This record gives sequence, C-alpha cells and structure tokens, in this order.
Amino acid sequence: MLPIDPKDDRVRVKICGITRLEDARFCAANGADYLGFIQLPDSPRYIDPRNAKEIMEWAVGPEPVGVFVNREAQDVIDTCEAGGFTHAQMHGHETPEACAAVREAGLRVVKTVQVVSDAAAEQILAIAEPYREAADFILLDTHHTSLWGGTGESFNWRLARQVAREFPLFLAGGINDTNVAEAIDTMRPYAVDLASSVEESPGVKDFDKMAAFFDAFHAASGA
Repeated sequence: MLPIDPKDDRVRVKICGITRLEDARFCAANGADYLGFIQLPDSPRYIDPRNAKEIMEWAVGPEPVGVFVNREAQDVIDTCEAGGFTHAQMHGHETPEACAAVREAGLRVVKTVQVVSDAAAEQILAIAEPYREAADFILLDTHHTSLWGGTGESFNWRLARQVAREFPLFLAGGINDTNVAEAIDTMRPYAVDLASSVEESPGVKDFDKMAAFFDAFHAASGA
C-alpha cells in the first residue's frame, strides 16, 4: 500500500468508462489524473485494450487504468501490457494473492471494496485489511446485486472517513458536480472516481456535465 503523506492533501480525479478519444482529451485538458478503461467484455463501456492504448497516445497527462472483474492475475498483467495500462483496478472478488501477483509485475493495484447499505466502517476496514500489502489503493463503491460499478448510486460516505485515514482511498458511487464538494469535505479521499454521472449514455461522455463537474471539483479541491 502506498503510504499516506499527511503533507500531500491534493485530491485527484479519475474518470472511468472512457471509450472515445475526444472524451479522453477533454478529461486530460481539464486536469484528470486517471482515466479508466473497462476490461469487462459484457459491459457497455468495454473497450479493446489496443484501442485504449491508441487513445492514450493522444491524451497526455492522466495515468491509464485497466478495470478488471474476476480475471486471472496473468491475464490482467498481459492485458495491461497490451493496453499500456499503468494501473490495474481489481473490481471483483480477487484475492490478496492475485492482487499481489499483479503488483509484483510492476503495476499499481487499485482494489475495490463494494459497500452494502447497512455496512459499518469496521466491516469495511476488515475487508480492506488483507489487501494492505497486496494493493496500492482501496476504492470504495456502492454494492449492486447485478452491476459491477457505474451505477450512479452513492453510499454513506461518512463510513469511509475512517478508511481514508488507513488507506489511500478512491471514493466512487454517485459523485457529480452537485456533491463533489461534500465528498471532499467529508472524506478528503486520495481521489474521487466517477463514470455514469458525466455520461450522455454508457461509454459516451457529456461535455456539459464534465465541464460542470470539473469546475465544481477544482473549486472544492483547490486544484
């Protein structure tokens, strides 16, 4: 796990579900730190890793993140190489051992923890703890019975405050221009992560929504 630097309180932003060059370039121009490329073939936001690599050749600045669900570690490593991804987001039920294997290949690992509606902070910490040495970041997202992220649904962010003290934390789940200031003030996460709230349709970003979000984000984060 990356150490938490108390002197570095800058909040980053990750825009996930990128499928188009124009969306990636818009995000890069507005200061996105990470761009997420979904590697789940059944997802409407799926993109071939080779196409993602071509996009990143023209979107300078953000780190490319491959988002995987329950894939074998070697498959993740191979796909990251094909796509030029520097980070692997393990968004399913991957074990600490699988995450560690990906990390040992030289990739930064983001491990997702799905937050159920009645979860307590202690439960979230207990789930995250085995990944302390196997991942670089923890991402909290809203649990959904049939969808792997991109739901636009939020959870009680105050639950995550204690997690943010223990782990470099990506905060996802329903973040948009109207609530990003609250998310940052409540949590001060390492990064905020969003997808559907800035979309016209799955995989197609809405420039007006993205512009409104980035304005609100920069105002709230001081970036």
